[in-house]
Amino acid sequence: MAIPAEKLLDRRYSIEEYLELVDKTEGKYEYHYGKLVDWRAMAGAAEPHALISANFIRRLGNALEGKPCRIYSSDLILRIQRKAKYRFGDAAVICGATVFDPDDKSRAKAVLNPTLIAEVLSETSEGDDRGDKFGDYREIETFREYVLISQTKPLIETFYKQDDGTWVLADFKGLDANLHLRSLNLSIALADIYANVTFPTITDKPYDPRVSN
Repeated sequence: MAIPAEKLLDRRYSIEEYLELVDKTEGKYEYHYGKLVDWRAMAGAAEPHALISANFIRRLGNALEGKPCRIYSSDLILRIQRKAKYRFGDAAVICGATVFDPDDKSRAKAVLNPTLIAEVLSETSEGDDRGDKFGDYREIETFREYVLISQTKPLIETFYKQDDGTWVLADFKGLDANLHLRSLNLSIALADIYANVTFPTITDKPYDPRVSN
């Protein structure tokens, strides 16, 4: 039987307890230094977020056919080993053999070696996605590319880790553009990632003669 959320957030947990709770909770929770954090509240998941995530996973999964890499949904737990944190990304790619967290006795829930991680931005998540979460992900030794996908307009940003350890930003704008993923050496059309997505309409503010231009 699932454990209600209100009984989970008022105490601290060991890593072992957290990994045991993963399959027993009603929601999805990250682990931050012993405390549980509601992932869905942070992600701000809504219909466009879910659709864009599904499109990205499907299109990238198709592009990875025949390559030694696999794409995973947000169900995969990403271990930030040096910080005693566990995170969920909207999508993650692992190349080569999967390296499981040694604390995960099931060898099925938490991993250590993503190459690429993608996040679909929302009003509630963007600050964390660009800040603390990106900082956490950079602690992962195998992590080479971060993909940030807007859900309000056709815009995708990537941060690629070069051999000297510096991160390089690239952005891809418009439905006629192609997203190039340097860590995987492949491209995907933004039109496919944003298929069937309705963007919010931006309207001009009503004219107010009291406000000077």
